[in-house]
Amino acid sequence: MPPPAPHGAGMPQSRTLSVDLSWRKRTFHITDTDQANQPELYSIHCHSNSDRTLSIYSMPANQLIGTSTIYSGNSSPDYELYGFKGIIRAEKHLRTSYSFPSWAYANPTTRMPVQMTWISQGGLKTWDFVCVNERQDTVAKFTANMWAMKNVGMIEMLGPKAFDRTACDEIVVVGLTLYYGWLMRISGLPLGSVGSALSSTDKRKKKEKKCKENGTAESLGEMGDVIGILNDAGLIG
Repeated sequence: MPPPAPHGAGMPQSRTLSVDLSWRKRTFHITDTDQANQPELYSIHCHSNSDRTLSIYSMPANQLIGTSTIYSGNSSPDYELYGFKGIIRAEKHLRTSYSFPSWAYANPTTRMPVQMTWISQGGLKTWDFVCVNERQDTVAKFTANMWAMKNVGMIEMLGPKAFDRTACDEIVVVGLTLYYGWLMRISGLPLGSVGSALSSTDKRKKKEKKCKENGTAESLGEMGDVIGILNDAGLIG
């Protein structure tokens, strides 16, 4: 579907994507809120291992377009998109920022990648990850809801490439990698612990289902599991 025409001359285009997280399945789902039926555009799977690995699929074809790895002893994750390997490099500045080589926003004259930078800043409820180009123009913004259980954030694509699928793929791969690493860091848990806790949920619930008192199951359900995990991580309470 072609992008809608801008409302006026000189007005930048924008596109909003919704980011949902299924804690039990450890999967992010990204949908297009600008379309009436809100189709799913991406599915991101979080793998449980000593280092956190993400697999990013383009929907509805369910095609793997990229992967990324967040290392427990390194603040600079790496990623692969369309076979190109890159590093999201943590910069040592007064504020948190990460740079990466962008092919989606490559210089049209030289056709060489340009350096893009993600800058993060937070408040009491939300945490913003802003992606800027070499001219410091904002091309994307990821607003993360620190207390959300399901709808964990929104991605805004801005500027002339707001509806460019290649640019969107790149922003999603890099942006979700940074967000997931941030989520692990603020939890105060080792990177493998959240996955282990979540993966043990089904086993525990099966056991609880057998334990009934006065005909009432003691299982608290998925919401209780998530609240307990976040409480242990120091995110709530």
